[in-house]
Amino acid sequence: MRNFILGAAALALAGVILSFAASNAAQAQEYPYCASGTWGAGGCTYATLYQCRAFISGAGGSCVRNPRYTPDTSSFARKRR
Repeated sequence: MRNFILGAAALALAGVILSFAASNAAQAQEYPYCASGTWGAGGCTYATLYQCRAFISGAGGSCVRNPRYTPDTSSFARKRR
């Protein structure tokens, strides 16, 4: 019974650690457009210029290209073969 409880606790701990690792990986993704304005920075979380402009509409601000964004060209190269 003791081994079962220790095994279950280890499995639960591994699940928690993996969920934190997955959430950190998702946050590290860079997107091509950033929003900013007098209200502060909206972050670089926009895949299209249209999404960014929709976010700043009514509040003012601007959308700029993310200088840290580098498109993944490996998937494009695989599709063309």
